Amino acid sequence: MSVRSSPEQREYLRRRNALWVRLRTLSEASPEFEEVLAELGALTGWDRARLLAGLGLSGERT
Repeated sequence: MSVRSSPEQREYLRRRNALWVRLRTLSEASPEFEEVLAELGALTGWDRARLLAGLGLSGERT
């Protein structure tokens, strides 16, 4: 049985995945990294520590 997603769900997933991809290409030290991290957090409801853990990062700022 296949489950069809709504256009809104597809757009949410497309945007979420694009933000993850973008984060993986950015340096942690870049201002854009923090902007994209904040955008992904707002979209998903995840806090900074959880997002960084998803990237395999500790969250310690250098």
